[in-house]
Amino acid sequence: MDSSTLNEVFIPIGLGSDGKCAIRLKGKTEVKNYLNFDLTPTRSTHWLSWEIKIVFDGVADGRLKIDVQIPTDLKPQSSNDEGIFDSGRLSDFDATFNKTLGVIKTRLQSLKTDLESVFDDKWSFVFSGAKTFFIDRCQFNQEGDLLADLKYKS
Repeated sequence: MDSSTLNEVFIPIGLGSDGKCAIRLKGKTEVKNYLNFDLTPTRSTHWLSWEIKIVFDGVADGRLKIDVQIPTDLKPQSSNDEGIFDSGRLSDFDATFNKTLGVIKTRLQSLKTDLESVFDDKWSFVFSGAKTFFIDRCQFNQEGDLLADLKYKS
């Protein structure tokens, strides 16, 4: 049995053509099973691929809108040689991948909550009139710094 996981993060420089900053998280987990039965190699491969976007999307009521886009139709995929691997054992892998997907969704929701708290009302120590400014148009520069426009709330 072999297993591998590949995760990638893409953080864009500046804003996209839609005026938003979209961070992409992408991953693939794969499990390969090998069995030699009567000198005939048999193989079963299971994988789950996913891509998630975290979009900084303007401001509503002085708060930065953060949209976490998680596909709802993610399903484990499989490929196997006929006969040796029965469907009951293969469904165990599907259940494991579905559990992992649930953990990913929970952690991303937590990440969204953390990001929203950073951009919420904790800026009063920086600006004396914190209630008169709000954050708008977040984006990353070439050095990877997160930049945001401050706008005066009239």
